Amino acid sequence: MAKPCGVCTHKDVDRINQNTIAQIPLRAIAASSDPHVSIGALHRHKDHIRELIAEQRAGVRAERGMNLISRVEKIIEEAEAILKAAKSSKDLRCAILALSAIGKQLELIGKLSGGLSQVGGLTVNLTTHNTTITNYNDDSEIAILVSEATRGFDPSEIERLKALAACTTHAALDVTTTKQTPKN
Repeated sequence: MAKPCGVCTHKDVDRINQNTIAQIPLRAIAASSDPHVSIGALHRHKDHIRELIAEQRAGVRAERGMNLISRVEKIIEEAEAILKAAKSSKDLRCAILALSAIGKQLELIGKLSGGLSQVGGLTVNLTTHNTTITNYNDDSEIAILVSEATRGFDPSEIERLKALAACTTHAALDVTTTKQTPKN
């Protein structure tokens, strides 16, 4: 069985923790502790202080989350009162707005409490540009277009475009290509 931390069980653990957090040298903390605590024990105890701080932060976050949820629940109650009044006065527009607000707030509570998982993932926006090259004999026009497409021949952009081209050729996409004929 592991031996408990000597600093965690020390009678002045709160003072020792405060001094450690205040970055007082461990040598000074060790010298002022009664009974004596070694510098090595104080050094090992720093991990326990980090854990305590993390637990405290998690508790504060949870408390803030619960406060937020209770505030959202109050908004829902107000929206339900508005919905009830709108129904009694047959104000359909107001009733729809109140229902929409209730739905949004319920969704927010679900996300905050973890009861409603957010659909994550990757969103890809693909934009295509069709460019007609009119003069095949002039390499300068092609060079200008390639320069624009690669952001001035930026190596990282060229690599990104190569990877994109590789993915496009392997993906099961229905891509139609048109052959351009040179103008005479």
